[in-house]
Amino acid sequence: MAKKPSEPETTPELVPTKQEQYDQLNEEFSVYAVMDHLDDEAFVTALEDDALPRCYAYEFKEKKERADGTKYEVTIQGLSKEGVDAATLEMAHRNRGVIRLDKPDIRETEDAWDVTVRASRWVLKPMPDGTVQEIELDSNIGAKHQAKMMAKKKRKGEQRILIPDPFALEKAITKAQRNAKIHFLTHKVKKLIIDRALNDGKVRRITQGEVKEREKDIFITQKQVGRLWAIADQVGLKTKAGKAYFSDWLAKNYDGIDTTSAIRWTDYDNIIAWIMDWAEATDKPWEKKQD
Repeated sequence: MAKKPSEPETTPELVPTKQEQYDQLNEEFSVYAVMDHLDDEAFVTALEDDALPRCYAYEFKEKKERADGTKYEVTIQGLSKEGVDAATLEMAHRNRGVIRLDKPDIRETEDAWDVTVRASRWVLKPMPDGTVQEIELDSNIGAKHQAKMMAKKKRKGEQRILIPDPFALEKAITKAQRNAKIHFLTHKVKKLIIDRALNDGKVRRITQGEVKEREKDIFITQKQVGRLWAIADQVGLKTKAGKAYFSDWLAKNYDGIDTTSAIRWTDYDNIIAWIMDWAEATDKPWEKKQD
């Protein structure tokens, strides 16, 4: 009787722990924030010298090691504003529709620009009578909140300060348009543009060290985080019925972000002002004694 061939041994897939998943989400948040920051710089550079080479994609890679000694690599890729434009053209070439942008809706506040842009996707459909009709397939709204100030350090080693951003409005419009167009891009087309960029040397690679350094230009320091929690505690916002309440308040009032370490430099003073205004205008029912 023939011996049954043994099945090849397979290595069980390692499932990331909850802590590894949490760390990965935090890392992705920071990396994508840095990519957005690099898009700011690329926009200003293009204004100053349109002949400079363009970057179409960003790539972050880091080797990691689990507690059991298993090594793995984290790769995060994303399209730049130029990459999104290239992918939009590629969609049209593949007959997936032409994307049109409406006039941006611009709203100005004391400290920021809020811009929304409607994008729509259109195709040409031949009709029985020989004519061609334009048909709108779908639409999407892109939005961007851009602070009028930006963090910068005058000299190496000095603490960062806030200075006016002369291109804040232009950045807000460009990013709102970018965000509106991204919705229509298929995974296949995005991967195609990234692969082309890798082959053509038009990828901006981001290191872990650069992420950590650029985070200082984007997010507030741990000292400032501590000050926020102290102020929240003073006004009764830190605890509610024995539960942490400040994070819930942030998620509701600050663009869905529920951690103080994700607060940007440009919004730090505003959040302190919002906390104080909230403290003056809000009754705190959880502090009242029950009858």
